Amino acid sequence: MEKHYSSRQLTHQELAEIAGVGGGGITARGRLSGELHVEGDVVQLITANKGSRDQVSFTVDLGARTARHLEGQNVTVSGIIHKTSPGAGTITHATVTARPAESHVPGEHLALAGTIVNRQLDLPGSEGPPQGSYLVLARPLAVGASKVKEIFLEGRSFDQGTTVKLYGRLEVRKFGPAAIPQHYFALSGISDLGAGEPRYDGTQFHSAATNAPLRVLVVRRRDLFDAPNVIVVLDPDQGRAFMGTFGGFIFPEANPFHGFTAVADIVEPSDADRAAVAFNKEGNPIDVATGAELAKVGEQLPPRNTADAFTFTWYFDEGKNIVYTFVSGGFAGFAHRMESVIRFDE
Repeated sequence: MEKHYSSRQLTHQELAEIAGVGGGGITARGRLSGELHVEGDVVQLITANKGSRDQVSFTVDLGARTARHLEGQNVTVSGIIHKTSPGAGTITHATVTARPAESHVPGEHLALAGTIVNRQLDLPGSEGPPQGSYLVLARPLAVGASKVKEIFLEGRSFDQGTTVKLYGRLEVRKFGPAAIPQHYFALSGISDLGAGEPRYDGTQFHSAATNAPLRVLVVRRRDLFDAPNVIVVLDPDQGRAFMGTFGGFIFPEANPFHGFTAVADIVEPSDADRAAVAFNKEGNPIDVATGAELAKVGEQLPPRNTADAFTFTWYFDEGKNIVYTFVSGGFAGFAHRMESVIRFDE
């Protein structure tokens, strides 16, 4: 039944009907507003008559860990809504689409500003919170019932006292004995927006300068090994490229982006650059000095039925840590013309 109704949207009249007592049997896509309640692993959205015999509630397939930080707050949840009886229903494939403006939840991607404080902690083992760089927030962050004043920066360190604006995913972590764990908040997959680093929003990378979606090249693919892939994110408007790591054998709920490790300019090739690469009879580029074939890491084909468009192809020389861009086609008849060079060793 869920598949049958998943493409239909509930009407305003139907939404009003199922939010109150009634509407049993109605199923379709839509969004409902109400108060979240969490009991154990069960998450419910209460839409009417809270606490009374006529309470109307929907069991929601949100993770209890995330929903607990919104418990007792008025939110809007979207998904496939099924009113199973006059006073109860379910919402599957659910996402929280609106919540109190100042409230945040773990797993959310957001920008944060503040000042860096570096801490060296003396507690043994995992008894204490981690040591490293913390962001003392310019304004406290509301996460459920918590008021967060500082956040640990996972995988990044900054100079003491630096004022920064960072982007990443909000995490809640544990430390201390397993029997009585304590919690702290962290930021993962960090981008330094002040340094122009692209931000990853959980779906794609965006330019820090223009917010435009950016092309990602996988230059070292390690999917079969216990290590993340090495990626290069191209920001042509800034004339720069950013190398980082992404993926690997991680838990499904973990942030796949691990941060940037290097930045390089996208520059025009010199005569020496053009002479360093040749194409063999199979049409593949090789390093002239070593004979090693370059790895193809990206391609942009022209729109169909366009006579004067170009094809762009990106290749990676792992030995030299260089990304080359080649262009072919157009009325000029380019064939593997080197367009740009990105040197990450410089």
